[in-house]
This record gives sequence, structure tokens and C-alpha cells, in this order.
Amino acid sequence: MMPCTAGVSIASAPEVRRPHIPCERVMLVTIGRTLAVLLICVLFTAPWTALAQAPRGAIYLTDMGNDRIVRINDITGTGWTVLRNRDAGVRQFPFQSGITLDGAGRIYTTDAVNFRIVRVNDMTGAGWTAFGRRGTGTGEFEFAVGIAVDSNGRIYISDATNHRIIRINDMTGAGWTTFGARGAGVNQLNFPQGILVDRSGRIYIADALNDRIVRINDMTGAGWVAFGRLGAGVSQFEFPAGAAIDATGRIHVTDSSNDRVVRINDMTGAGWTAFGSIGTGVNQFSFPTGIFVDAAGRIYVSDEVHRIVRFNDMTGAGWTALGSMGTGVNQFSFPSAIFVDGTGR
Repeated sequence: MMPCTAGVSIASAPEVRRPHIPCERVMLVTIGRTLAVLLICVLFTAPWTALAQAPRGAIYLTDMGNDRIVRINDITGTGWTVLRNRDAGVRQFPFQSGITLDGAGRIYTTDAVNFRIVRVNDMTGAGWTAFGRRGTGTGEFEFAVGIAVDSNGRIYISDATNHRIIRINDMTGAGWTTFGARGAGVNQLNFPQGILVDRSGRIYIADALNDRIVRINDMTGAGWVAFGRLGAGVSQFEFPAGAAIDATGRIHVTDSSNDRVVRINDMTGAGWTAFGSIGTGVNQFSFPTGIFVDAAGRIYVSDEVHRIVRFNDMTGAGWTALGSMGTGVNQFSFPSAIFVDGTGR
């Protein structure tokens, strides 16, 4: 067990390849192909704030290094609103890594180093509800990362260092169901990251340290299909962290350690299209993680170089970036997950 200087520790750290996060913000336990879970050692504390309601198309993201959720009206940064703090109390989350909304507009985030998930009604923090504690059993997480909500309101979480996904009926933890065990075979996962549920109820998982994406029909593992292997070529990933589906069912993946976004037509890998290269300029990424595709087919990506980007399609047309490193308005510190509200609140 390696302690973080902020007083947080994680046991049984997984293998993670090539980080992009500087050491003054994160403790890295080992280097190279082996890297421990990233633990934010934040240097400040700030109060939560709230502004007006958001319109259709509002963008929500987890600004991980700044210990906050950010909402903006659009990619220009208008309507900047934050909910933030650190520690383990109400309206406090020092390492939030996943984000989603349910049909009622409530916001869900994974509070990884507090071993829980959190739901709030809105960006004021009203209705704060937390669920989870540290461990490997029922009602317990070891490093909750991705989160999704299906059309029935059930909540899905990728519990990364327990190498499993979890489904619960609601924030009481009722209906607790787990799937997965550590490994590289069928019904096995290794440090799962992003998770999503399609309109048919099928579950997609970014199985990061197996360098693949997985789809299952339900929490029994029926219909198991895996696609991908380690590498930088066609049909290859290195630490896929996020996944999203567009209106036609095509799958978009952030291939994080290859600094690119990949789109495939289906789980056979047909229509393989890759976009991006390493860098900080236009059409470049540096360890992209979160991804979302809106109803118009525009692609949103959270990029570890303290920005989010939006582009119209896999050619990079309409590339627009927002953000720089910092703690102020239109500034981020390692944004990790992104969600676009197609309804408006």
C-alpha cells in the first residue's frame, strides 16, 4: 500500500500504461507498463457554487484535479457553473472520475477515493445522496470509475480495482448485482473504465488493461463479445478508457495511450476509423479519456491536457477546444469524463 500525501491510500494497484499527469498533482506508484491508481493530492479547497439552469445541449464534466463538476451551456464556456469541494463529506469529492445524468436530470458521479458514488439533483448540490464504502463485498467499491444509468433508472458502475461492474436499482443499493473477475478471458475484466448501456439494454465496457472493449446482453454475461488487442494498429487499443454510441449504433472509443479516437460500426470492428495523434494542437490528443456523441453526431472528448474538444465527425471538421490548466473559469485540471444533456433543464 502506497500512501498519498493527502492522506489517501489504495491497495492492490492495477497496471496502467503511459500516464500524462504530472507528479505534483498525482502520486504514481510505479513507472512504465506498471502504474498505480492515480490519486489526486490537491493543494486547495474551494466552496461549491451554482448559477442558472442549463439549456438543451449543456455539457457536464468531471474536472478531476480541481475536485469539481463543471457545467457549461456549450463549447464556448458560457454559463460556467461549478459544484466542488474535497474530502469525504456532503458536496465533497476529491477524485470524481465518471459522470452521467438520468431522465430527471439528476447528476451521478463516481467518487473514486471515497469508494462511493454520489447523486445530486442539480448543480446546487441539492438532494446529495452517497452510496458505498471501501471493500470487495456487497455495497462496496475499491475504485469506482465509470457510471451509467439505463432507461429504467438502474445504475451501472465500473469498479476498476475489483475488476468488475456493478448494477444497482437505486441509490439505496437495492438489487446489487456484480459481473466479472480479474482476467483476460470470457466474463473477465482487468481494470474496467468507461461503461454505457444502449437502448436495447446491452452493456458496453472499456476493459482498459485487456486493451479491448466488451459487450454483454445483461449482467449474466450472456452474449459476451470482445473486440481489440494490445497495439497501435487497426483493431488494436492501448488502454481504452471511454466509449460512446451514436444514433446509428456506431461505437466510439477513446484509445487513450494511442492518443486517438476510434470509431467502429459494430463489435466485429467493421468500418474501423481512427482520428488523432499525440500533441496539444488541432486534431491532436494527449491521453483522451471521456467521450460522448450528441444527437447531431458531434463528438466530445475530454483531453488530459486540461481541455475538452468537440468536432463534427471523424475527419476532425469543426474542431473546437475549450480550456487551459488552472482553477478559474474555462480552466481545467485533468478533466476525465464528459456528458451532454440532450434535453435541457
